[in-house]
Amino acid sequence: MNPFGILLLAFLLFYSPLRSQETEKNKAKTIELGLSYFSESFSNLKGGAQTGTNYKGYLDFSGEFDLDKLVGFKRTSIFFNTIHVHGKSISDLIGDDLLSSNIEALSGFRMQNLYLQHQSKNEKLVLRFGKQAIDDEFLTTDISNLFVHGVAAYPFTLSNNYPQWPVAAMSVFASYQLNGLWKVRTGIYQAGPEIIDEIINSTGLDFSLTPTGHLFIAEGNYAKNNHFLRFGVMHDTNSYFSNTGEEKNGLTSLYFSLDTKLFKNPNATEKGMFLFASASTATNWSYAQFDYDLRGGISWRHFVKKQNGELGLGYFYPHLGEGAQPGAQQSLKTEQFLELTYLVTLKEWWQLQVSLQQIINPGGASLSNLPDASVLGLRTYFTL
Repeated sequence: MNPFGILLLAFLLFYSPLRSQETEKNKAKTIELGLSYFSESFSNLKGGAQTGTNYKGYLDFSGEFDLDKLVGFKRTSIFFNTIHVHGKSISDLIGDDLLSSNIEALSGFRMQNLYLQHQSKNEKLVLRFGKQAIDDEFLTTDISNLFVHGVAAYPFTLSNNYPQWPVAAMSVFASYQLNGLWKVRTGIYQAGPEIIDEIINSTGLDFSLTPTGHLFIAEGNYAKNNHFLRFGVMHDTNSYFSNTGEEKNGLTSLYFSLDTKLFKNPNATEKGMFLFASASTATNWSYAQFDYDLRGGISWRHFVKKQNGELGLGYFYPHLGEGAQPGAQQSLKTEQFLELTYLVTLKEWWQLQVSLQQIINPGGASLSNLPDASVLGLRTYFTL
């Protein structure tokens, strides 16, 4: 366990307030701290392993330090966040493989992100180095992030080794704004069982520079008005096993996702109905655990008049591939799900969300043969 990150953060926290020559305004900009709390109660109403209700929550503390004001490094900052997760998982009752909540994690404290960021003078180029979660910049869209289910935002064909919530990995990231419409992003991330395993790296403070493999990802983004398109390619250098048991090195996948407004209304750009669609595929199906992934749905912003809310309906189908269990793929069932959700912003700092999910073939990859599950959840967000 490397204590460098803890010592660096402690130094910055105590050093900045000692700069008494700065004005109060400049002090506020030197360190920006954030605190948010997510809590949810989910009930498995029918099917799955057993019915019942579980509660889960997590606290997120974040900070960003302006190194220009601290030590004179122009357009450079350090960002970190640490989380504390508590409670029980609804998936313990459902018996699903893919997790019905996107805040599912082992209980306890964890350092998640810790990275150095530098911007070019024209702000078109952004560089980052350090511990980052891959979904901070890649894969997700605004509408896919609306849904509560644990895999709603992740195309599963890409790799089962990439660092997703609550795990982050040592990485190098770069993005460049080509013009007003197009942006390109690329990154190299540590990958492997020892990186993504929450038990092995339970505190998030393992900064090992010798992982078993890496992920290489490149992505293009197009954004105009209420239309957003992202497409990319990812390559995982870790070993996989084919349906014949043969070891294969590396897995390459392609993906795209789209958010677009269905009905044009120039007087209400943030209101109305939106469509999202996403698809991904592995380039070699013989050893991919998920060979293709299809998902889509709609959202309706300001569904209730005079209320800042968003209604969403989505269907998600991450198809099990031959590599999920070599030699037994004919017996496996693909777990898939439908979700109906409504998110309402009550105050600037307070949101409530209701989620109704139908889990089809829960535990299908584990040959559990469980009945389909109906799940209802209520979640609240507080942000300071």
